[in-house]
Amino acid sequence: MGLRENLEKNPAAGYAVAGVVGLLAVFLLLRVLNRGGGPIAEQKWAFDLNTGQLIAASSASVAPFETDSGTFSYPNGAAAGAGVDIDIYGCGGCDGLESGMTIAEIETAGFAVPQVSRMEQSAYEATVGAGINPYQAITDAKQVGEPDGKAWYSPGAPQARALRQKVADPCPGGGYMRRCGTP
Repeated sequence: MGLRENLEKNPAAGYAVAGVVGLLAVFLLLRVLNRGGGPIAEQKWAFDLNTGQLIAASSASVAPFETDSGTFSYPNGAAAGAGVDIDIYGCGGCDGLESGMTIAEIETAGFAVPQVSRMEQSAYEATVGAGINPYQAITDAKQVGEPDGKAWYSPGAPQARALRQKVADPCPGGGYMRRCGTP
């Protein structure tokens, strides 16, 4: 007796198999969608260009943002907040980072700091004003640089790629560095 004949004689078995397959599909879909999930962090690591120190900032803050140290004079002559986003990577986890650390202290603790980043507000506003998708506008307006804040580059520029090269090599025990984004 074939499968078709069995399903014609016992349709409940067919419905049961279809239900199990459906539940399995829903389970797999939820598992894929929830990878790396969890609640969105309330704080992120950031960097104060005036003090040269690691700070904890609200995840909602868009760099450059105001800090207690005042404004920072960017190379284009504009003064804006001294708070910028910072990329910190580590091989063995992210324990050991503390507010107030300098770049030298962060690197001595075994972490790598390839770049800091900020949004170029005038570029963002011009892109949004031209009717471009806001997510694309953010990408177009992002600039990266070294933690001294003296030079800023488009993320695709050769200088920016050179900055990120610091985290391209494998860790001593194998694998690659992991980004440390939250305090």
